[in-house]
Amino acid sequence: MKAFAVYYLLLSLFAVGISQTIKDNGSSKGSSKFQTNCAFPTSTSALCTHWPNAKSLNKEVVSLTITMANIGRVSSSMIINLDLNLIGLQMAKCNISYIEPDAFSTLVSLKEINLSGNRLAYIPPGLFANTIVKIDLSNNNLENLDGSLFQELQHLNVLDLSGNRLSSFPINLPRVLTHLYLESNLITEVQSVVRLSNLQHLNLCQNRINRLKFTEMGCSKLHSLCLDDGVVRLIHADAGFHQLVSLQEFTIKGQKSRNEKLAVEHLRSIGGCTKLQKLRIERCDLVSLEILAQFSELETLGLKEVYVETTLSPYFFNGCSNLRTLDLTGSALLAQSILGNQDIRIKLQKLRTLTARDCNIDNLNWIPERIDVTSPSGPLPFPSLLNVDISGDNNFNCNDQHVKQALCRFDNLKRTENPQGKIVNRKFILENANNTNCRQQMAAQSILQMNFNDCEEETGFPYSGQPDIATPSSKTDGESVTEEIFKPRTDDEEAHSYTIYIVLGVLLILFIVLVVLAFYYFKKRRSQTVKVPDCSTTTKQSFDNPQSIQSEV
Repeated sequence: MKAFAVYYLLLSLFAVGISQTIKDNGSSKGSSKFQTNCAFPTSTSALCTHWPNAKSLNKEVVSLTITMANIGRVSSSMIINLDLNLIGLQMAKCNISYIEPDAFSTLVSLKEINLSGNRLAYIPPGLFANTIVKIDLSNNNLENLDGSLFQELQHLNVLDLSGNRLSSFPINLPRVLTHLYLESNLITEVQSVVRLSNLQHLNLCQNRINRLKFTEMGCSKLHSLCLDDGVVRLIHADAGFHQLVSLQEFTIKGQKSRNEKLAVEHLRSIGGCTKLQKLRIERCDLVSLEILAQFSELETLGLKEVYVETTLSPYFFNGCSNLRTLDLTGSALLAQSILGNQDIRIKLQKLRTLTARDCNIDNLNWIPERIDVTSPSGPLPFPSLLNVDISGDNNFNCNDQHVKQALCRFDNLKRTENPQGKIVNRKFILENANNTNCRQQMAAQSILQMNFNDCEEETGFPYSGQPDIATPSSKTDGESVTEEIFKPRTDDEEAHSYTIYIVLGVLLILFIVLVVLAFYYFKKRRSQTVKVPDCSTTTKQSFDNPQSIQSEV
């Protein structure tokens, strides 16, 4: 019996060893996949979800992107071990909290670096080589920057410091800087020593600026500018907009909590920006929008969450003859005033894209009946309209006959001249995924399909093909590449599969052991059994036949 106990013990140890081997092999296999799991969009670029092993990278790689990795600390040895002559290094959202001062000292050809979305609170001076052209440090925990951090970077063109905790404007910036993004910081003033004569794009929105001498910055070459409404008042007092003769894009973001309005004179200070092509005003209360008549080259106008005190006149868009995109998201009264006034709609002859999300639209009567058609009686409203977005809050009934007729008109806009032609580049977004007004009656992706059996009768044109239904895409090209990397390797799935393998292996071995022990047990018991003669029959016969007993005696 002791032999079987020893045998059972050996088999148990063997089972444990096998299970451990399976676990180790699984771990090493997972580790191997982890070390080599990189995508290579081109022969000179790599996209990884971890810090890669140099052996897994081609020596021709000059652009390395590492995303969603838990790096924590970046040391010089990590860069040296890569043994790559990198031009671009992307390490966004890698949980980096510290970078050694000489970490990038060997990257003598580096031109672009992205460290956004990490936990950096300090950047050591001298970290970047003087060959650097673009630096992205957005969405970190930076509060102060060393005065010499960017001073020697004489090739730096793009600097993104948005989404940090900076309380002061960066100093000693190189004169060659063309793009500077400082949105969503805690900046209170811009020092008069700042000179950025080559700056073309500046974003100072969502800060706390209370002192700004815009004329002293020398930004006469600005093409795009983003400011808070309070800063617009400061610059108006400083008369600094008059030097922005090259400005093409201007964004004003307001803070309605202040209960301050942008008056006509505040906006009038940008009247000298005659080359303005894009104007966006968000979350502001305006006294008037008469200033729009001065921008004859304006192509894009955004008025998000805007309230205008004065009533719009029919001459509201007189000067905006080239307007192609109009965004009225969240500006319910303004949208209803524009869409409900045919004299205003007639002015927008070149408008191709209209967005009026969350504007409580209650009818679609403003959708044009014809498109790209010359009317002998005069111009038609919205004759060039191709893209419409009135998703979000709406007050109309999707099954209402007037709504159906409007949708049918929109589908047939371009078939008037060529009934056999197919409609291209036409989108009508009626609702988004969060809206349920129409979803209670039909599926969102088939909103237009519900009535096209009736469109032929109403319009006189045969329906050919289904319309484009614009559905918001939740996946970008970069996300699809990242998804491709993550898809074959999921830590939870691997751990779960290894656990199953181990349990099955142990159970199988234990079952075999039990079968073997049972076999030997019954075999031994059978061999030890002694055969005893059966005397019961003989004794019974003797008592039944006494003569046999006497004969035997």
